[in-house]
Amino acid sequence: MTRHTFLVISGAVLLFTGLEQNALGHGTPIQLSAVDGRLQTDEPVYESTFEEPDFPLPSATDEPGVDAVSGISVADQVYLEVTSPLWFSTGTSEGSAVVPTGTLTIIGPNDGQDYYEYNVTGTIDTLAGMLWLPHEGQVDHAHGLYVLSDEGTDGTGVYGLQLQFSSPQFASSDPFLLLLATHDFDEADFDAASAQIFAAVPVLGDMNGDRLVNQEDVPLFVEALVNRPAYNLREFEFPVDADVNGDLNDDGRFDLGDLGSLANLLAGGGSAEATTVPEPGVALMAMTATLMHLLFHRRSKVADGRLRRFC
Repeated sequence: MTRHTFLVISGAVLLFTGLEQNALGHGTPIQLSAVDGRLQTDEPVYESTFEEPDFPLPSATDEPGVDAVSGISVADQVYLEVTSPLWFSTGTSEGSAVVPTGTLTIIGPNDGQDYYEYNVTGTIDTLAGMLWLPHEGQVDHAHGLYVLSDEGTDGTGVYGLQLQFSSPQFASSDPFLLLLATHDFDEADFDAASAQIFAAVPVLGDMNGDRLVNQEDVPLFVEALVNRPAYNLREFEFPVDADVNGDLNDDGRFDLGDLGSLANLLAGGGSAEATTVPEPGVALMAMTATLMHLLFHRRSKVADGRLRRFC
């Protein structure tokens, strides 16, 4: 992470790094709260588009501005962290997200004199703490920037980057995903490109497609285990691969062995959206009860004179 001096001119930031000059605009806010001792963003996915580059100025987005809307004071500290490598997708049919050759530069809020920047690529996947709040004695309107500082050979498409907020005073937020389209990307292909990036950056334990992990995932976790055809008929806000999201013990299989891992995940907080966090034993008992209920319900159904069996 690099520290530089900057100059603000007419609402734009003029960066001096050697002879290179980059003029970049400010952004729109991500709303950040502290709820029950945990940081929480207002959305799990944010979308933006890089502006058209104006030589020698590179493409930049209007993200991310951050507003602390509740539960966070100027006495607290909030850091931005990168939790996965950068991904890229062109949205082509039958395609998938790939490791990009380009570089995304995150520029943190200035403190009135200095700013911090961090470069993220397809192989650099961690940023342990870029201070974001407070900013000049305030916890709102803290604007940073995303800059496509090097396009490499990526061409037209969508970049995906997973981030989270952390703090010494609060538990970390759930990871949230940024989808950043190049200025010339066809909007009609955005959903396809996004789906490919979602597949490359799954949220383990999310079984209801909201890219969060909480108690609402428990019944669908069980349903995916005991009645996959019914589960596969469901429509979610964001795509879910049950065999990937449900494999919480990382043994290459989604099966009963993952129930205990889900209980531990929920007991550890899972998501800022969870209003109550049970002990692991309580969560496991609740999931076991749900599982036994569904199994009994399935076994008690008779169709065409044959007992339906769970396999």
